[in-house]
Amino acid sequence: MNSGKIAVRYAKALYELAKERDTVDVVYSDIQLIHNTFHEFSQIRETMLNPVLPLNSKRAILKSLFQDKVSADTNRFIDIVVDNDRCEFIERILNRFVIIVREAKGIKDVEFVTASPVDDDTKHKIISAISEQYKAQIELKETVNPDIIGGFVLRVDDKMIDSSISSELKTIRRELLKTNVN
Repeated sequence: MNSGKIAVRYAKALYELAKERDTVDVVYSDIQLIHNTFHEFSQIRETMLNPVLPLNSKRAILKSLFQDKVSADTNRFIDIVVDNDRCEFIERILNRFVIIVREAKGIKDVEFVTASPVDDDTKHKIISAISEQYKAQIELKETVNPDIIGGFVLRVDDKMIDSSISSELKTIRRELLKTNVN
């Protein structure tokens, strides 16, 4: 079976269960924790992909990492994935679940890059403005990148606003290089 179909089926099943039990927010938070842990520690991913490691060992590893940190529904879901020997698809399932929930709730991912940290008031103004423009709930991911020198870069979906000083300097440089100096 196609790995994409497997991920979609498991993610939809988890979403439907969480929706039925009115625990979508809790399970969404759990899934984000698991997803971030997998992303941060590549050894977990490699362990789940190891065909030699028995399923009981994989289950024990996942339980030791998440049992006390996630809800009963999420723990049961992890058990089902392991029982069905779908460990190699866990990350895809997690990604798909996040997509399903965000689409259902109308949540937009927004990336905000600045040269130095911004105060909470500025973050709230940005979130409010984008939320109002897109008529959506916003999840702001803030990144500090001193390389942009100043200003900001804002990404929403496939749109990007680059008001960074480094971008402006590159534009000026290009224009100067185009100019024929006599």
